[in-house]
Amino acid sequence: RDIHCLGAIIDSPGFQEFGLAHVSESQLQHAFREFRSYLGKCRFHNCKHDNEPDCAVQAAVLSGAIASERLALFKQLVSDSKTADIQIQGISPSRERWSTSLKPPYKR
Repeated sequence: RDIHCLGAIIDSPGFQEFGLAHVSESQLQHAFREFRSYLGKCRFHNCKHDNEPDCAVQAAVLSGAIASERLALFKQLVSDSKTADIQIQGISPSRERWSTSLKPPYKR
């Protein structure tokens, strides 16, 4: 259902969680519409909008142009995405080890 054109509620039976491991940090910051006009205006090209000097997004939060809750949500999503990435990388090698060890021996 549409929620005042600001988002949607999705009912997906069978899904237990929603992940952002496939979304880059750059894609994520562009998903926040209110950030878009400030992106690329920070002092550093790889600004995380956290504690860097001359951050345009932080300045917009201080001026009230961006709600501090939105920046906090962005930071939380970035953190969650990195955690999911680490978990995926941690699981991958063990899956690979098991899948190769259970294969029958090669016959000539």
